Amino acid sequence: MLPILDKGSKVRYSRSLKKHINKLRPLKGGEWDFDDEEISNIKKLIRVQLMKHQDAKCAYCGLAFDGTSRAEIEHIAPKGGKKRPKYTTFTFTPYNLVLSCHLCNSPVKKGSKDTVSIFDVDYKKCEFKIYHPYFDNPSDHFEWIADGYGVLIQHKTLKGSNSIKMFGLDDTAHIEARAKEVVYKLLKSRDRKESEDLIQAALNFKG
Repeated sequence: MLPILDKGSKVRYSRSLKKHINKLRPLKGGEWDFDDEEISNIKKLIRVQLMKHQDAKCAYCGLAFDGTSRAEIEHIAPKGGKKRPKYTTFTFTPYNLVLSCHLCNSPVKKGSKDTVSIFDVDYKKCEFKIYHPYFDNPSDHFEWIADGYGVLIQHKTLKGSNSIKMFGLDDTAHIEARAKEVVYKLLKSRDRKESEDLIQAALNFKG
């Protein structure tokens, strides 16, 4: 269900954009929201590349963006806010950037929570409390079980448990969206007549 982003799929900046980011250093916080053309170009580049790398699916729940909500650029280690942990040094770090749906990235979910358990100035040496879309295999941390009209997610590890709680991966919206995705794939795998019969049977179902 969740996508695996290999280490070769990270965002790649052009030489000119790298120069612009380096001019902003040392980062103090707020640089992401600068209202200038170069920052706007960086965000557009990130969005286009990640949409392709992630196959238009959320990095946390793995569901298609059009099936849940809009895609948003997400900082895995939060870039900071007034009452949030700040990892400003990783604001433009490619491995720290993914696209997530608003269903997962809502402020009431991740909000002010800290995702880093052990900090290191070298991003790859940091340890995270949650499933990391680039560094972790989802099947090591989660399993999925069909249940009634939904597909439930269960954790295998503490990281998996933390992720489910933080992003609400076990809420009704996620459960039903996963079920719809499975049904859609099932219908696509059948011939047209058989699919039409299944759809009609569902429409006639009275509960």
